[in-house]
This record gives sequence, C-alpha cells and structure tokens, in this order.
Amino acid sequence: MKIRLAQRNKAGIALIVVMLAITVLSVFAGLFAARMRVETQLARNTSYETELEWMGRSGVELARYLVAQQSRLANEGRYTALKQRWAGGPGGTNDDYLAPIVIDHHPLPPGDISIRVIDMERKLSINSLYPQTDYAKRILNDALTLCGASELDRTMLADALQDWLDPDSNSSLQGAENDYYLAQPVPYFAKNGMIDEMTELLLLKGMTPEIFWGPSGAGSLGVSIDPVANYVRPDPMRMDQTLASVGMIDLFTAMNFSGLVNPNTASQEVLTLVMENDPTLAAEVIRQRRGYDGVDGTEDDVPFESPQLAAGVAGIGGGSVAGRMTTMSMTFQVFVEARIGTARREFVAIFNRAENPSDPVIKFFHWR
Repeated sequence: MKIRLAQRNKAGIALIVVMLAITVLSVFAGLFAARMRVETQLARNTSYETELEWMGRSGVELARYLVAQQSRLANEGRYTALKQRWAGGPGGTNDDYLAPIVIDHHPLPPGDISIRVIDMERKLSINSLYPQTDYAKRILNDALTLCGASELDRTMLADALQDWLDPDSNSSLQGAENDYYLAQPVPYFAKNGMIDEMTELLLLKGMTPEIFWGPSGAGSLGVSIDPVANYVRPDPMRMDQTLASVGMIDLFTAMNFSGLVNPNTASQEVLTLVMENDPTLAAEVIRQRRGYDGVDGTEDDVPFESPQLAAGVAGIGGGSVAGRMTTMSMTFQVFVEARIGTARREFVAIFNRAENPSDPVIKFFHWR
C-alpha cells in the first residue's frame, strides 16, 4: 500500500514538473515570437526606408504647392487664413482646381501620406523679446501670467531669458549665465544667442515643464522639475500654475522670423497678448473672422485682408497694434506621415516664402 502511494506521489510530482516546464517553454516561445515580430517590423521599416523618405519629401512638396497656389489667387493673395486649402479648409471660389487634392491619406504608391501645415505667424516670436523693450517686457510678463507663473517666477524668467539671448556673460539681478548653468548636476553653457528651438526654454533658470507645456503637456502639479537633473521637489510658490490655461509652447515659436502675428490664424490667447492684454478685444477678432457659424476653417469665414481691419474690428484703430500684425504668413511648418502597409515614418519641415511667394524655400527637413 505504501509502495503504491509513493509511486502515485512520484507520478504527481513528475506531472507538475512537466507542466511547469511546458509553461516556462510557452513563455519563452511567446517572448521569442514577440521579439521576432518587432525585429520583422524593424526590418520591414528598414527595407522601406528610402521609399518612406521620398514619400515624406513629396508631402513637403505638396504642402509647398498648396501654399504657393494660394498666394497666386487674385482674391486670396492678400491674406493667409484657416479656410484655405493648405490649412485643410474648403478653399475659395477660384481654387476649385485644388479640390481633388486631399491632404489626409493622400494616395502615393506604394502607400499614402498625410500632411498637416501650420503657419508660424500664428504665434509670437520668442526671439523678438530681445532686446528688452517696454513692449517685450509687457508681453513676456503677461504671457507668463497666462501660463500660471507666480510673480517670483515671472521676474526670474524675464532676467534668465535676457541672459540666455544676449551675447555677454553678465548675469542680470535674478538671471543666470555660465557660472549658474555649469554648476548644475549635468553642466551646460548659456546660449548667449537667439533661440533655435523652443525646448531650449526648458534649460532656463526657473523654467518648469508646467509653465512651458501648460495643462496639455506636463500637467500642473505645483512642483518644480529640474529638466537636467531629473528630480522633483515641492514648490508652494508655484502652486498657482494649476490655474494656467496655456503653456509657453502655445504662445511662442522660434520660427516666426518676421516677429508679426497673423490675426487670421492666431489663437485668442496670442491675440490677447498682442491687443494690450485685453481678452475681450481678442475674442471680438476671433468672432469676426469665424463668420456666422462661429467655427474656424469653414466656408463662411471672413479673413482680414489687412492688419488695420483687424485692429479696427477690435475697436483700437490702426496705430501700434496694427504694426504688430500681418495678414500674410511667410513661414510654415509641415508634418508628413508616410505609410507603406504597417511601415510608417514621420517627417517635419520648415519652409519660408518671404523671398518668393510662388516658390517657398525649404529651411530644413528631418524625420522623427
């Protein structure tokens, strides 16, 4: 009886061992299959690399064509607006020949592309804040207020930005130069020059992801995050960031070379800053340009054909406000997604038409 029981126990143990072995082998087989699937996808993407790159370049050329054609139209050559075809709008009455061109899933054998074009004049120029004129100081202070920065942050960031932009190595009262930045856990030099990419602002003394990205980005956590050292520390002085409606990335760009703002494409927050920090005036400009349906980018939009008209609608006449605006955007950013089956690649380009509106010049092109 004991012999039979021992034999049964041994058989049960053997069965458990076999089941464990099968389970382990199944896990390894699944991991191997998943890894092979990833490697197969990477190999497929690599094999399509050349085709995807040229499809991306074709998408940029399509965007350039749409922008160039808009400038040639007699009734639209005086303004840039969201109802035009480059922006995904329905276009005007004289550009029906552009109607067959689709910018979302545009067929381009052996795959398709989608493009998105935005003008840079819809945002303020971050580099126009130097030198620090009274207007530049007011714009930056009001912008940081919109971004939820405390009074302490606003003063520190204003000085830090000037030190980052100016060519000398002399620190402002609450700013910073190399002596501060080289003392960080990961040291780096102050730029002492114009900003080329907006994320440079994350390197400024006093800048936080909350102020930079706004509520749609890093979130409003009421903390100070060092962008270099990767640590988080509570900061009660910055708790008012929870009230922020936008981030610096929503208000400024480094690619607005004219320094002017287009009232036909700018957000209400940007227009508020341009129009003496009066949201009521900015809202009126938005209401007028949207037409009866109250929506941007539709057939009944009423774009402004001159900065004076936009300033006049807001009830502030021509004057200095009109001098801060333009209705003709010159610099455009295009995002292209190229797809061949499951392989895909995203590309970004900047082009400018200041020299020749009918033949915009590509400033840079890269994939990400």
